[in-house]
Amino acid sequence: MRILLVEDNPLHAKLIQRLLDTEMQLPCEVVAVDRLADGLGQLERGATDLVLLDLILPDSQELETLFRVRSAAQDVPVVVLTGLDDVKLAAHAVEAGASDFLLKTRLNGVALDRAIRYTLARTRAHGGEWNSPMFRLAQQQFLKAAQIMNLDDNIRQRLLFPQRTQVVSFPFFRDDRAQVETVFGYRVQHVLTMGPTKGGIRYHEDVDLGDVAALASLMTWKCALMRLPFGGAKGGVRVDPTVLSKSELQRLTRRYTAEIVDIIGPDKDIPAPDMGTDEQVMAWVMDTYSQQVGHAVPAVVTGKPVVLGGSLGRKEATGRGWSMS
Repeated sequence: MRILLVEDNPLHAKLIQRLLDTEMQLPCEVVAVDRLADGLGQLERGATDLVLLDLILPDSQELETLFRVRSAAQDVPVVVLTGLDDVKLAAHAVEAGASDFLLKTRLNGVALDRAIRYTLARTRAHGGEWNSPMFRLAQQQFLKAAQIMNLDDNIRQRLLFPQRTQVVSFPFFRDDRAQVETVFGYRVQHVLTMGPTKGGIRYHEDVDLGDVAALASLMTWKCALMRLPFGGAKGGVRVDPTVLSKSELQRLTRRYTAEIVDIIGPDKDIPAPDMGTDEQVMAWVMDTYSQQVGHAVPAVVTGKPVVLGGSLGRKEATGRGWSMS
């Protein structure tokens, strides 16, 4: 992630750079300048993911600073850096198109990290979740196969996009109970006419709607080739599970399950483990779903622990299949 820092106060610039170097969950490269002209030059070179912008600079003042940045790079999100005396100006900047603002006098690593991550997540959501290389590849492969098998055009058009998608955002507490994270989650059901849908739940920081939709369509083809009575589905949460404790992972999973509980079930859609999830996560999904309906429903997920009705060998099945392919 490439961050452009435009700040003329050397003390504030040094503090922000130190926080970016030491406190960020996402790895980043920082380019720091103290004049807007230099910042606009960096934007012209491209490859900037986010701008941290002081509005009061030697060569530009107030909202004009924001307008010039937005004109130079319309798709790059801007987080305004402001002092206590300029909070109203920062609020006007958000109304004019900035994504967020931060008080420089109260800045810390948590606030800076969250502002950047949330801004990038919102920008990604607004910018077209379907615009995914994986989804484009899945569609290209399907269209090629449809042409080879002379598939009816009505069916071809029907299967290009998933039948049902659910996008949710939800909070969960971190262990210190002072920080509440908000993340995006997805559940995509590609085709509902083949019986219940079937597919895993993926936890990864790069998950988006396009990737989940692509994986859901691939599940449809896998089930069809094996003559299984399921449509394809897939789920995901855009989060890095490796930075979460076990209790944080449990709170995340239970809240995600509660958000999608109306569209999953043994006769609707059956989740399974995928990248970043395991049999423990499936146990939490099963337990949360069972609490909602009032009785134990082991059939709501596969890949759960054997003691809860899971299958022997399920944990190793994916690796064995890969090694035999």
